[in-house]
Order: sequence, then structure tokens, then C-alpha cells
Amino acid sequence: GQERLILDERELRRDGPSYTVDTLVALRKEIGATRPVVLLVGADAFSGLPSWHRWRELFDLAHIGVLTRAGHEIIESAELIGQIGTRRTDSPAELRQSANGAVIEIRVSALEISATQIRHELAAGREPRYLVPAGVLADESLLRPYRTPAGDSRSVS
Repeated sequence: GQERLILDERELRRDGPSYTVDTLVALRKEIGATRPVVLLVGADAFSGLPSWHRWRELFDLAHIGVLTRAGHEIIESAELIGQIGTRRTDSPAELRQSANGAVIEIRVSALEISATQIRHELAAGREPRYLVPAGVLADESLLRPYRTPAGDSRSVS
């Protein structure tokens, strides 16, 4: 129901594990190398970035917007600090000036909702009502990949 957003289902259609880097490579092939792209991730996911498949390549494909909530700080390992030290910006305008490579922290509302929590609810067979928009709950094709036993997730970072 958001006119400015589009749903990209490529990860739902992909056989086998789905890696963010592969999605960004495919997106870059479609839109070109010069258009700015921002990969939005939560602070918890960003803290775990060094465990992601080919994570260092993400900076060559997109800017990274780290969504943080009040009371939730980014935990940065030495490896992560080494990659993002000179990439940090607090200027959204700077993201428009280049296609990729910057890291910006974006403060969001204090709703205590996380993607990890939603996936756990679905895997346990519960409906995450009030945690996601009604339109998402109504589209079973979006939820099906997450309705698996914990630890048997199709989507990986």
C-alpha cells in the first residue's frame, strides 16, 4: 500500500540459499552502476555483518543504512570497524552523490519490533499480527519461506 515502494520478490523465487550480495549484484545489473542504492538493515543485523556471505562486497554495491532504535546500540567488532571507519556519514545528501560505499545511521521510532522476532513467530506457527502490515499477512507467498522450523531458514545473509 505504499506507492513509493516496490516489492522485489527475487529472493523468494531463488532456489537454494539467498544471499544479499547476489541480490545487489542482480539489482546493479538492472539499474546500472551509478544510481545510488541504500541497503537498509537493523542494528542487530549490521552488528553481525562480518558473518554474512561476501559481506565486504556489499560496500561496492550499495550504501548501508543502519536502522537504530533508542536504547539499541550498534555493536561493532574490530573487523567491522576496519571496514566502516572512513565510510561513515550523517548526511543523506552525501548518499545521493555516489552510488555506494557510505554507511549512515538512521534513527527510527521506538517500536520494539524486529525482523528476527517476526521470523521466529512465523517459524513457531504464530501470526505476527500488529508486527507487520495487514497486506503482508494477507500474502502467503511472502510468509511461506519463514514458516519453517527454527534453524531451517531459506533466507540467509
